[in-house]
Amino acid sequence: IMKKLGSLLTGATILLVGGVKSFGEVWPFRTLAQGSYSGITQATRQVIRSEEEWQRVWQSHQQFSEPTTPPPAVDFDIEMVVAVTMGQRPTGGFDISIERIEVTSNRLKIVVTEQVPGPDSIVTQAFTSPFHFVAASKSNLESDFIPGTGSVASDRFDFRFPHRAAYRIEGSAALPP
Repeated sequence: IMKKLGSLLTGATILLVGGVKSFGEVWPFRTLAQGSYSGITQATRQVIRSEEEWQRVWQSHQQFSEPTTPPPAVDFDIEMVVAVTMGQRPTGGFDISIERIEVTSNRLKIVVTEQVPGPDSIVTQAFTSPFHFVAASKSNLESDFIPGTGSVASDRFDFRFPHRAAYRIEGSAALPP
């Protein structure tokens, strides 16, 4: 009986400390910022659990931005930030995104997908540093960053023009007049 009681208490402690309702649960999250141009030029995967840490990461993220903006609001009493960056890349066409956060036994599993341009993709000819920052329910569980399925961009390019509709170019199709 004592062994079973100890197991139950350990499980209850994990549930309370981690904020987990059930194992295998997929946690919702909200995107704080995502894009192609970060001042963080090294690939990173991190879980941020304090305002001070968030301020440091955001300052690094905006080190080349002018004007800078304050970091998106996060209530660190109940939330944490998951930040992933792809590092500096030689062109556009690269992307990174947090696809899913879930709990497995005693760890958080954070699934991250990276996209790379295909050999014939039309891409921006400029250095990029893709990033994705999200807020999720706070947990003290250790985190594992797991690669998602990944993808290679097709030979397709989306154009967006101010005051006009979006056009998708595939193959050798031309823009409408």
